[in-house]
Amino acid sequence: MDDDPLLIKSLRERSRATATPVSPDGGQAGHRCVLAAEKRGEPVPVVITDLGMPYVDGRKVAATIRAAARSRRFLL
Repeated sequence: MDDDPLLIKSLRERSRATATPVSPDGGQAGHRCVLAAEKRGEPVPVVITDLGMPYVDGRKVAATIRAAARSRRFLL
């Protein structure tokens, strides 16, 4: 998750070879994306997030991920 459109585009293009990228634009969208995936039973295996975003920063996104999936280990 990031709020920089150029970085989002770059990450999306680079990750297509190994995964299906999801690139929410910002912390709020990322927060919703992670929770929706958990609810569907499709946890997000890797999260790359910017720590300094407005409204919901990367630290809050990381806390959400940890809280939503306490039974799994994450490298954040």
